[in-house]
Amino acid sequence: MSASERLFDIDQNPETGTNLAVASMVSGNDDLLINEIKKYEIISPNLKIFRIQPLLLKGEIDKAAALLKDLNTLFPNYKYRAQVYDSAVNYLKNNKFNISSFKKFEGTYRSSFNEQILTFWIDNDRLIKYTKNQILDALVPAGDNSAVTGFINNITTKYDLVFSDFGKPLGIKLDQYNYKNKNTFWYWKEDDAIQNAHEALDKADLEAAEKLYQIAIQENPEHAYLKNNLQHLTYLKQKSVDSLLQQHKHFAGNYGQREFWIENGKFFYKRKSDNVDLAKVELLAITPNSYMELTRSNTIMEFVEDPSGKLASTATQYNIDKKKWMPSDNINTTNYFLKDD
Repeated sequence: MSASERLFDIDQNPETGTNLAVASMVSGNDDLLINEIKKYEIISPNLKIFRIQPLLLKGEIDKAAALLKDLNTLFPNYKYRAQVYDSAVNYLKNNKFNISSFKKFEGTYRSSFNEQILTFWIDNDRLIKYTKNQILDALVPAGDNSAVTGFINNITTKYDLVFSDFGKPLGIKLDQYNYKNKNTFWYWKEDDAIQNAHEALDKADLEAAEKLYQIAIQENPEHAYLKNNLQHLTYLKQKSVDSLLQQHKHFAGNYGQREFWIENGKFFYKRKSDNVDLAKVELLAITPNSYMELTRSNTIMEFVEDPSGKLASTATQYNIDKKKWMPSDNINTTNYFLKDD
């Protein structure tokens, strides 16, 4: 008996039930999960939702389709989140499932928004995803280059593999479905060449890092953020420690909701919030007035002179669809702040 089974036998609650469900699907014990769910469905009909994924993973597509239809009637509030499984049913009805065709997903992916890492591999005849410091997931195919996961009473997720112009996996577009809205995130696929370059930079081996980023760019020309890393290393060669520190001092200060400061010779940024304590981000200089964010690979922070004569802070982000750096198009986020008096 697995640890998740033992814990569920000791205490049947949503947490132990969810852990049992995930562990069963990852290990390929779909029948175990289905049978356990059926024991409790009479008492809690909403537990039916946990049968969708194991049924699809077993290849019982018609049963999964019927269950989805039933759930849409019983629990209409789940309909928005359930659509990822509608796409899986439609795909699997018309395509013979072959796990080897999903080997193209395998590898490591890094978020463009933070330092979150996703790792994909194939095991137990299914595609497994691990989110660093979180739990494993077994994904259900939902397209030639798509896979889905999640529980429809909480959050469901669709992963679309995107390819470069050269046919090489470029990254993953992740769509996260909540109650009535969808959040979209981008993850870059990072091969050994990219990871080796990052490791050299983390170790402050700047000479090796410069060479390794050149190799990484050559092998991954559409990974736009890699050029920023290389530009940072090139810029460091042109600046003395003192002149770089003076540059940081020139831009340090408060700019509305943004705060910039120097700490142990390094330049940091933090966005102010009344509700949460947001994390600080280290900035690495790439020009006399612009910095790449060490955490968010898709952001460049710039300082410009406003027509009023004050300094202003602005930012550009990499738009993966348009393949260019451009001002943020999020209408809910202010992107231009004057330096405080």
